[in-house]
Amino acid sequence: FFFFKNIPKSNHWQQHSCSRNSQASNKSTSTISYRIDTTVSALSSSYNRYSTRTVRYAKRGTILNKNVFLKTELLTRVNKTSIATEGSSMLMISRSSQRCVSSSLGCVERRLTQTRAFQAGVSKAFDVCDDSGEGIVDENELYTGVLMVHLKLAKHAGHSACFPPTRAVCDRYFAEADRDRSGGLDREEFHYIVEILCANILTRMFVYYLVLILCVPVLATFVVNLCRIPDDTYFQLVVRALLSALVMFLIMPLIWNIIDGRSKVAGDRPITTEDPASLLIPQREGEE
Repeated sequence: FFFFKNIPKSNHWQQHSCSRNSQASNKSTSTISYRIDTTVSALSSSYNRYSTRTVRYAKRGTILNKNVFLKTELLTRVNKTSIATEGSSMLMISRSSQRCVSSSLGCVERRLTQTRAFQAGVSKAFDVCDDSGEGIVDENELYTGVLMVHLKLAKHAGHSACFPPTRAVCDRYFAEADRDRSGGLDREEFHYIVEILCANILTRMFVYYLVLILCVPVLATFVVNLCRIPDDTYFQLVVRALLSALVMFLIMPLIWNIIDGRSKVAGDRPITTEDPASLLIPQREGEE
């Protein structure tokens, strides 16, 4: 035993040992690469299934598509051993951001917003607002889209849709719908806002006809009796018409603002203040 132990290894044995270690290292590297490629493929398919949006960098201001984001940032800057954990975190945020706000709508609003005509109208409005063609609208383009949606619906909803939300309300809608804090809204986030707008218009129609049928006649009768205006006279008709116009043009816009102010685009979705890209891209303060 001691004799064989003290015999030095030949060059052939050393080369064979080195080749075995090299083969094992190459096999391990290929296994890791295969697992990473498999994980990226799974993340890519999941990303296609749950989100079609692009990832916007907060610092650089550029837009990267899904494949570039996964292959460059996910593989180079994230530890390979924790790629599945980081990827699952990204997908969880993507899923939470894609939860539809329709669950917070009523039964009638939900059915109306799921029709083909509604879907086609929303897509057409988004295409018109997306002037740059990047698939993302900013605050100014969103306000333009809100005005256009109200004008389109005014043909059927009448007076209830002729008073669009204020710019401050639209900015709040934009901040609530921009779940990934990318500074822009994609097609699905734009769809959420249009759903809320349609729900608000239906609420407006209900309040409008309730006030028109019940409140205005009662108020007009009270004023006529209070002022002791004779019945069946032209002056009485003028007073009733003036009261109706006063309610429609002064009081109803205040009610519309209250309805718009109480609505929330976020619905029951959890609020995420972090950008999904920031979970995978570490902050390097020394670069800049």
